[in-house]
Amino acid sequence: MILLAGLLIAGCATHRSANLSWEGERVRVQFSPPDAGSPVLKCLSCNRDFAPLPLQVNDQGLAYIKIDEIRTAFTSHFRIIGSGIDTALTLQPLPPKEVTERYKLKDSLIGRAMALRYAVVYKDTTMTEQVGSLERQDEMNLFGEDELFYYIHHPLYTMPVVILRSQAVRIQ
Repeated sequence: MILLAGLLIAGCATHRSANLSWEGERVRVQFSPPDAGSPVLKCLSCNRDFAPLPLQVNDQGLAYIKIDEIRTAFTSHFRIIGSGIDTALTLQPLPPKEVTERYKLKDSLIGRAMALRYAVVYKDTTMTEQVGSLERQDEMNLFGEDELFYYIHHPLYTMPVVILRSQAVRIQ
């Protein structure tokens, strides 16, 4: 009888999910089913520590938040906690066409790549000036590629920066 009651209670549990995407300058969080309650968002990849940010979820299951720091990140990682959800999510960079238009880039982007491991981002192919880094599975938009380098876009720069091809793989 106890086993049957346990199965009945487990069967009544609602599966909850969340999806992150960009909408203009804000991060859009979509909860399903929409009655998400009062979850909080913790930025796992921000350079400074933020306290978990409460999300105001509307009756359609949507919440919006703007964190200025993530506009300059290659990829942002978050954790959503509360109302039956405890999961980590990745907010991918904008697609190449949208990046080209938004940042008024003079050269078009040609695709995307993903870091296979920690990768140093250099200002140019001389590799004398480091301008950032990528973590494993971070994705970035591509300007081009040659035998040694991927020429990638970073939101802080209108010109390409580079990473070694051996540290990433082209995915689009």
